[in-house]
Amino acid sequence: DHCMIHGSVNKIVDRILAYPTRRAYARYVGNIPVAVSLGVLKARIAWMRGSVDDAWAIVSEKVDIARGLVPFVLGYALGLGAIPILMWRGEAEAAARLTSELRDLAHENRLDYWTSWARMCEVALAVRTGHQSEDVARSHKLTARESDMIGTWDERLVTPRALHRAETGQVGWSAAETLRCATWQRLREGSIGLGAADLAFQHATDIARAQEASSWELRIATSRARLWSLQGRRGDALALVEGTLERFTQGSETRDHALARKVAEELSLDHLPLS
Repeated sequence: DHCMIHGSVNKIVDRILAYPTRRAYARYVGNIPVAVSLGVLKARIAWMRGSVDDAWAIVSEKVDIARGLVPFVLGYALGLGAIPILMWRGEAEAAARLTSELRDLAHENRLDYWTSWARMCEVALAVRTGHQSEDVARSHKLTARESDMIGTWDERLVTPRALHRAETGQVGWSAAETLRCATWQRLREGSIGLGAADLAFQHATDIARAQEASSWELRIATSRARLWSLQGRRGDALALVEGTLERFTQGSETRDHALARKVAEELSLDHLPLS
């Protein structure tokens, strides 16, 4: 849902986990246990809401549980939980180790879905580490869900398909970040003006706030601050980044927070007058 509120969804997840049932989502191969399927969802919600350290703690526990279950369940915990959270945190080396595990698991057990997902992870990691250009990476065929995911790991990998799905409401959880990435790409290409880009960033911000997706909001604020600095609004830009960062109590070691602090420092030290 385009306007899902992560806090409300989290409350529903907690109620389901407290209910005396042992399994859910029977349509999945292996009947993924509630503890894993909704645990992964809960971890991703925690990350979206800015509790990025809690997110890793939750998903790590679910991966440990999944290691004692059937291979498809472990693939689920790795592919939809642990690897995305590590990529969002900016921990490429750790994500690469789990991607190798996912690839081997999928190959040994003939799990086509996770084989494709592992390849997508490898493409993103190759771009992140500089071993492959984004142009080559974008030539890979991705499913709709893979397109939604990969762009949230590296803004250079947002695809037209993912952007269309975000703009038309076909996907909600990644919409704010996809719109931010696409706007920044257009700015770099010169295919959008500063004013139009600012409006696009505001739209992405509105979506993130409606969903209580604080982690996306931080990324948008960092990009928007760069835009405002180009418009001569350095004071506003600095206030935006610092004000957004102040709302977080976790994540100081993550890539997003480091980038936001770097932008704030550059703005505060600039020899030009801030306005």
